[in-house]
Amino acid sequence: QAKGATNHWAAKDLWGVAIGCFGPLLMVVVYAMNGSFLAQMLAMTVGLASALWGYMYPVKQYLGRASVGSTSSVPPREVMRRMYLGALLSGVALLVTWGAVQRAPSWAEKVHERELKAAHPEITKEQLAVPLTYAKAQTQIATSIGAVIGTIVAAVVGDRLGRRKLYAVLCVLALGSLLLFYREGATFGPKFLVLATLVGAMTASFYGLLPLYLPELFPTKVRAVAQGFAYNFGRILSGAGSLYIGYLINERFGGSYPKACSVISLTYLVGFVAIWFAPETKGEPLPE
Repeated sequence: QAKGATNHWAAKDLWGVAIGCFGPLLMVVVYAMNGSFLAQMLAMTVGLASALWGYMYPVKQYLGRASVGSTSSVPPREVMRRMYLGALLSGVALLVTWGAVQRAPSWAEKVHERELKAAHPEITKEQLAVPLTYAKAQTQIATSIGAVIGTIVAAVVGDRLGRRKLYAVLCVLALGSLLLFYREGATFGPKFLVLATLVGAMTASFYGLLPLYLPELFPTKVRAVAQGFAYNFGRILSGAGSLYIGYLINERFGGSYPKACSVISLTYLVGFVAIWFAPETKGEPLPE
């Protein structure tokens, strides 16, 4: 503060953040009030737009002030473009995780319940409780083990293969693993849990790559803010997806988890295209 190094940030700009918070709140309230599909879609559109504008506003204002006389290697317009791209890349991974991967334990419960009722028509709800809880727990453990492995391996491979190539490869592998899991996981057992582990590894691997890649996109003066926005706006996108996946499952696909989650997993195709508009940073110095 004594050197004037923080003067380009202005507290008044944080009103943008307050407006940005209104967007996600609106989405949750309309969903909680059981609004119509049209109302929910309108709330999601307004909510995402206000969050995007509000959270970006302080950064825009800062860059406008700080760019005067600046010799940064990344101009303000490019910083903004990279922030939007980073949010999209994070949003793709997070949306599918919360929209499809987190449904795996519930899918395991439905699969195992169907099997048990077919084998034992006289079975009661109380008798089903323990085996169904076991199926859900084992599936959650399997995806979690896969996630631990995937995040570590992705960070190592990304440092060798390159950030963009790996992101594109992960989109293909994650999409394939989800389609395989929801199409081939018709019975609960060892095969089901192996596929769940594979899904956990492929879909969570993005969370090993993104912490490596996002900081390399931005100059030092906005690195923390920009990567924070890029990753956490992805959470807002995924929040929208996870709220409305229930509608997709029950209203559009007649309660079919495989159909709904397969559709959600196609979001990876957006990431596969978007990554080629982002710069490759492997071996490059951090922008200043």
